[in-house]
Amino acid sequence: MEVVTEPNRLLLAGVAAPIVFVGSFLVQGAVRPGYDPLRHPVSALSLGPGGWVQMLTFWVTGALIIAFALGLRAAGVGRATPILIAIVGLGLIGAGFAACDPISGYPVGSPIPAPRTAHGIAHDLFSTPVFTLLPAAMIVMARRSTGPATPFGRGSTRSRRPSSSAASCSPRWGSASTRRSCRTAACGSGSR
Repeated sequence: MEVVTEPNRLLLAGVAAPIVFVGSFLVQGAVRPGYDPLRHPVSALSLGPGGWVQMLTFWVTGALIIAFALGLRAAGVGRATPILIAIVGLGLIGAGFAACDPISGYPVGSPIPAPRTAHGIAHDLFSTPVFTLLPAAMIVMARRSTGPATPFGRGSTRSRRPSSSAASCSPRWGSASTRRSCRTAACGSGSR
């Protein structure tokens, strides 16, 4: 049985965050009168008497995403992606402090269109990193994954090679020239 290390626990927060978020808004959407998921954004659940549940969901999800970003950094993913992901978490936490403006007649009886308010504008500003930086983080990760292949993924910057020379000559480890030199040392020739 493998011992769970701190980075692994933090990375598990990245698994928990979307489960918490999606589970929460699905349940809330099912029990809130007048809410239509095809017409109203998830943020609209922060309005009305039960709005505190969605605000809490934003805060918890944001905290989990920040923990995930710390786990990514501890796992050696680099700097850019964890920073972008952490800002996404901060955006969710901020969005939880400011309810959105009524939208498309929700809550029931709201004017269409509803007037803009300071808290609605703040919610929109805090939400912006969620919709822009999360895709940016994925692009950074995709660009990063185009580097040389390692057992820990393409473009891994953290060296995790075993200290054993036999293991370091494994075909899974090192560059093609390193593998050729290992074959030469092991077999006495450059071909196999």
